[in-house]
Amino acid sequence: MPSLVLLCPTSSSSLLGVGQVALEWAAALRRSGVPVRLEEAWRGVRTPSALRARVARLHADCHRGEVLECPAPWAAALPRGGVPVVHRSTQPDLAYLAAEGAGAPLRHRLQLGATALQVVSGWSRVDGFLCLGSAERAWMESHAPWLGPRLHTYLHAPPAGLRPQLQEVARRRSAAPAGKTRWLWMGRWTAHKGTGALVQFLEERLARYPGESATLAGTGLRPELPPSLRGRVTVLPRYEREALPGLLASHDAGLFTSVAEGWGLSLQEMLEAGLPVYATHVGAAVDLAPYFPRSLRPFPPPGSAARIEPGGPPREDYDERFSWDVIASDAAVWLRTLSG
Repeated sequence: MPSLVLLCPTSSSSLLGVGQVALEWAAALRRSGVPVRLEEAWRGVRTPSALRARVARLHADCHRGEVLECPAPWAAALPRGGVPVVHRSTQPDLAYLAAEGAGAPLRHRLQLGATALQVVSGWSRVDGFLCLGSAERAWMESHAPWLGPRLHTYLHAPPAGLRPQLQEVARRRSAAPAGKTRWLWMGRWTAHKGTGALVQFLEERLARYPGESATLAGTGLRPELPPSLRGRVTVLPRYEREALPGLLASHDAGLFTSVAEGWGLSLQEMLEAGLPVYATHVGAAVDLAPYFPRSLRPFPPPGSAARIEPGGPPREDYDERFSWDVIASDAAVWLRTLSG
């Protein structure tokens, strides 16, 4: 059985999305029989050059039978040979860079272009590429066909300890009266999250139904909203993960407006909590749609419908597909093929 040396690009904290997933991923792989050593890549270093040196050292120190997992831009600088290197995607890097560069000054766009070249160079270097969901797998097969057999797919799931709480929220849920819907949107306030379309929808919807309201949670900053939304929209730049079940329980419908997305764990959590969610067809929405036929709906919602119809339970085989143990067991088989 191979061992995995996992380089986390953030703190391995459940308070950070990437860190939370890394913890779940590592724990599930261990349960499937894969030994995992989780390293916070930035620990003890302060500059990009020092980071590259640390990643190179960790790669050189790996033993036969180990596999190194690290982000593609870091893999770009690693020498050929040694233990296998895999990239586990957590977001569509090029789409995010394109969204960030739209309308930016030339100097910033050149910097983003240099980063994009590192990403593509890293794709060429890795021995295996874990695509996050079927949408990214299809995109990579279309735009980087030379990766071919190096591609594999993995999915996401909420933390196992959170799921019973989400199920209880769903069990207690009831539909809001017509014209009284409390909307919930969750995510960082960035361009690729579709914030422009979100604000436009809320302006139109809340003007039509004065009894409705909305919450923007986890924005990271306090966005400047149009005057028409002030007093109608609550902004929570941050919230504790322990508060998530209560936040989900106190709202009636979810919004997921991303134009580019890695997965969108908040979408999955809203659906498991029984919320009907109006979502763009990106990230997790592509894989979750068949499993939530009543709850997952196209964004934007119909503006003239005063009553938002409640969602429904997932398909019976949902848990068999979207659990960390199943996800990790599949990945463990794939890792064995890489380590020989």
